[in-house]
Amino acid sequence: MRCEAFRAQSLKFDDGVVPLDMSDWAHHVNNCRQCSDWADAREVTKRGFDPNAFPCVHLAKFATMTCEQHTDPLECPDILIYYNARHDEYALPVRDGGPAYVPIRYCPWCGVPTPASKRGRWFDELAAIGVDDPYDKEIPACFKTDEWWKIGVTKP
Repeated sequence: MRCEAFRAQSLKFDDGVVPLDMSDWAHHVNNCRQCSDWADAREVTKRGFDPNAFPCVHLAKFATMTCEQHTDPLECPDILIYYNARHDEYALPVRDGGPAYVPIRYCPWCGVPTPASKRGRWFDELAAIGVDDPYDKEIPACFKTDEWWKIGVTKP
């Protein structure tokens, strides 16, 4: 199967047309990186995200996955990559029943570097406004999300 035929068939899937024999399509998506990345980018876009806002399409695909059964992505066994927006960290969930994860520095699929964690900066900026233990004290709302680093908020 050529790339043009693969993409045309993929677009038909959107209309609910699934061929009886998908072996050529599956072979192509598994062996053509350009088409695989194209399909991943389409999936991310359908979820309402811009794939270009992520280090790579692979991290975009897995970091934007959601689960109907688990509201917390760290509890879902199908979520392969966890993204902590507050600290701008991509990570592998630790499946021990708790909220643990291991930050990663590179995409496991293509090797693109992930952003440097903002965790240390988060603690520093909270300390600068008098919050010495953010897990024991109420913190400003902007520090509960990625807002503090995206717009540069350092004071409540």
